[in-house]
Amino acid sequence: MLDPRQEAAKIRAFFVHPNWARQGVGRALLHICEAEAKANGFHTLELMATLPGVKLYRALGYIGSDRVVYKISDGIDIEFIRKMGLKPRPSRATLLLYAFSLP
Repeated sequence: MLDPRQEAAKIRAFFVHPNWARQGVGRALLHICEAEAKANGFHTLELMATLPGVKLYRALGYIGSDRVVYKISDGIDIEFIRKMGLKPRPSRATLLLYAFSLP
């Protein structure tokens, strides 16, 4: 169990089917995750962003750091943005997103 006073909430993953892309589904899922984290006392979130998701996070005010490659199996790699963090705003707590929790 995570301690919201000392640890970040973790978003394991969510994906939107291409037929539903750019219709607000990903934005709605992220807002629900943020609201649930806040309701449970968390001030930060962690996840790792897949490259297709970066556009959404940036549109919502998130910034990222370096890319990381995660090897799934021989010849199959997925690239992620290691950190996606919300740009600080005076009236809103800073949320850090690392877009996937990797082992």
